[in-house]
Amino acid sequence: MPFVFLLLLRRTACISLVYVFVGADQGFVFPVRVCDRCYIDNRFGTLLKGNEEYRLDAPLHESCRRVSPVKSLWLAKGPNKSHVVLMSMSAGPGCTLKLADVEEGNTLATLLRTLKHPFVWPTLAVEFMLEKQRLILVRPFASRGSIRDRIYRSSAKAAYGEKYQQGGGRGLPVAEIGRFGRQVLEAVNYLLSRGLRAAHLHSGNVIIEGGNCYVTELIELELLGQTLAPSCGLPPEASAEQGAVLAFGRLLLEMAFGRRMQPWEQVPAELAAGAPRPGVAPAVLDVLRSILGRTVQLSDLPSIQDLLENMLFSSVKLVADVRFITQQPPQ
Repeated sequence: MPFVFLLLLRRTACISLVYVFVGADQGFVFPVRVCDRCYIDNRFGTLLKGNEEYRLDAPLHESCRRVSPVKSLWLAKGPNKSHVVLMSMSAGPGCTLKLADVEEGNTLATLLRTLKHPFVWPTLAVEFMLEKQRLILVRPFASRGSIRDRIYRSSAKAAYGEKYQQGGGRGLPVAEIGRFGRQVLEAVNYLLSRGLRAAHLHSGNVIIEGGNCYVTELIELELLGQTLAPSCGLPPEASAEQGAVLAFGRLLLEMAFGRRMQPWEQVPAELAAGAPRPGVAPAVLDVLRSILGRTVQLSDLPSIQDLLENMLFSSVKLVADVRFITQQPPQ
């Protein structure tokens, strides 16, 4: 017992009554408790060392599905005292960049700073912890949370396992589905035009602010080679655009019916003949059938441009938030 205590003390460097649980990425073979201060040093040390611009408020580890070691979130106050989110993310199995290499790290940082769009959530700062091969991003905090938070009427800060209870979601009004869908399609179209996939798209990666929605984390998840969430269930033979269309279809289904499509579902039950669809507009059902219908093959999928030209989305007039405009939104 004394040996175990000394081992933990050596690894955590201090003793505190406030802990988070960490795993093998810290050198342990099973999850152990590590004090907040050591956890912060491990995840955000490069950004915070000698930097008084950010004052940490509270951890957000439990608000998302991807927890340590892949991703860590912390709420903080930035230079103008507005809330920001600090995110620390490790490289995934598909990452071709060497984050321990300064030149390649700078290339990734440049990409993250320069890839901007009116409906892509902005990145305020980028840092690297080269010795730990971790990327640190600073972004504005979206107090209204994600589209999934809106569907489940939950708080952005609430624990993931508590706020997304099975059967607790409710579909969105058709006007919001059209507006959010158009904004997401514009962002996805932009990413595809830059050679990036949007396979990580889901309702938790689309946040809401000021009546608009913005995709977030798609760029770094792709560039860092992170594996897809199990709920994505995309066929490996799908092209980048086909994968984006399928991911959008799943997002549209969740916005319409208030529930996520499961990986084992070939066709959503809601699209079966005679299935009850209370309150879901025919225009939304038509788009869903064109993407997730029983007879739809990959070669039959609409393109992103086809979807943008659909009246459900093309009739939406886009107005970007002036705080996030980096180029004029399409009309």
